[in-house]
Amino acid sequence: MNEKSSKRKLFGQAVIKANIKVREGEMEEALKCYNDFLEQFPNNKKALYAKGMIFYSFNETEKASEIFQAIIDSDPTNYEALYAYGIIKAECNQHSQAIGYFKRAIKSKPKDELSRIALSTSLLILEKYSSVLSVLNEITFSTERAFVFATKGHAHYGLGEWEEAVKNYRKSLELDPYESEALFGMGRLSFKAREDKQAQEFLQKAVIQDEDHLLAWKFLHRIYQLREDQRRALVAEKAIKRLESQE
Repeated sequence: MNEKSSKRKLFGQAVIKANIKVREGEMEEALKCYNDFLEQFPNNKKALYAKGMIFYSFNETEKASEIFQAIIDSDPTNYEALYAYGIIKAECNQHSQAIGYFKRAIKSKPKDELSRIALSTSLLILEKYSSVLSVLNEITFSTERAFVFATKGHAHYGLGEWEEAVKNYRKSLELDPYESEALFGMGRLSFKAREDKQAQEFLQKAVIQDEDHLLAWKFLHRIYQLREDQRRALVAEKAIKRLESQE
């Protein structure tokens, strides 16, 4: 067995052992699997990236970030590290920085859909609606088509293009009737049109699919207040307080 084949085999064994330890909740033991491999093959980027993902999966985002940044410093076009670091920045609400990493990831892997979807989400949060559409219109095929259409719907909503928003939300729901963002979008538009009953139906479906959807809960809370449904208003209020305390 040549050195390349031996290296590939050892890495495969490290991956299997580490995954077992991760499932068992043993972070240090999982890391040891890659540390043992790195003793033989120092600075191996795949092993370093895998260590970063272990830290990330155990919510050790600072340590994960250090590893991803180190990989990027030595390999500025490393797609996996750029994307992962962008995700961490986005989760920390550092969307301007996240956008930079997602753009670099796309440049490194132009046909990748995940970076474009992540980029569009950060742009949407920063209310750069036209840019969202530009990014998503470049996706010719996606396994996340329902989410893509829902995000495009949000961008059109932000631009005040209500008909286009509805069109995209409906396309999303045709693909996946349980897409929470499309359900939220239709609920928000229904509320805007003062169709409270229909809005309530869409928004209730949205929070069933995503119980952490803060905006959906806020709209529901308002609707319950308008309809003087105190019991449900209290449920929505508790959900809002729970989610806001996590921010």
